[in-house]
Amino acid sequence: MSDTDQTPTHPAPPIHLEHWCCEPGCTEWGSLGHSPHKAIPPRWWCFRHFPDEYKRR
Repeated sequence: MSDTDQTPTHPAPPIHLEHWCCEPGCTEWGSLGHSPHKAIPPRWWCFRHFPDEYKRR
């Protein structure tokens, strides 16, 4: 059996997800995300728009 008879297995390529701030009109990168549950996709905010209710005190 030669090396050409086997199909090489490669891992799936990484997926790059872009998440921008969800505030209308804001064009900043959404580096702070929050989701209340795993089944709900997270919402993303920039530092300036991150809601106070999600900040830990």
